[in-house]
Amino acid sequence: MNIPIVLQTPVTFDRKDPALHREACAVVCKWLSDHDYNSTLLIFRDEINAHARDSHSIRKSSRSIVKSVEEGNWEAAYSALKKLESLNVPEHSLLLLQLAKQHFLELVDEGDAQRAFTFFLRRIKPLEDTIGKSAFQQLTYLLTCRSVADAAAAYPVFRGWTPSSSRASLTQWVASTFDTSHTTAYTIEHRLEHSHDVSFDRLIEQALYQTSGGHYRQIRVSTADLSANVPKRRRCSSGVPRVSRVDTLQQPSIVDSVGCFNV
Repeated sequence: MNIPIVLQTPVTFDRKDPALHREACAVVCKWLSDHDYNSTLLIFRDEINAHARDSHSIRKSSRSIVKSVEEGNWEAAYSALKKLESLNVPEHSLLLLQLAKQHFLELVDEGDAQRAFTFFLRRIKPLEDTIGKSAFQQLTYLLTCRSVADAAAAYPVFRGWTPSSSRASLTQWVASTFDTSHTTAYTIEHRLEHSHDVSFDRLIEQALYQTSGGHYRQIRVSTADLSANVPKRRRCSSGVPRVSRVDTLQQPSIVDSVGCFNV
């Protein structure tokens, strides 16, 4: 006897969910294996393992960056950032800019003008084109200030800035960008174990059944016109003089100029 399962919370489809990717790959591997596509299966499994290793390295490096920023260990953060660069991560340049900006602001806020100026020439100046003219002017102005709060009068964007709140915003951005909330990459091995209970043909059958249920035929039903044999009469509103039949034929509209209706 089949017992229906009632979900307490609605299921949200997330196409970026790693678990969904693994399940889809397992189904494809099972189908290739059942139909003796052995060469294709080996290539496909190698691609899966390569993507799994890259995802594992990206999340591991991003977690290391988050931890280093929280601790203020900038050298460790830049070291972890180099690993992302080797993996050709698209967000690498933007993350480098955010790290350099946070580090520079904290140096300015500490009142170490010499270190801030040296860091500006070494880290910020090469990123001038990436930062943009307006943001680069704001960072340049900070070189004349004793703290970040001193720049709030000229640039309100620095108003209320604190190292702790800025670090929290940066780590939150890194966590959301690189999706560090998923921990499955640290527990699974870099190989795919498919279940023999998965029936690819059964899944296709279910998909076809669900798809066919969404198709409807439009049936055109012909009905009799009840007003076909009803004689047309002419009514005029009270106080309006009648017009001739010729005038009515010349006025094809439903409401004529004297307030009469054709029924």
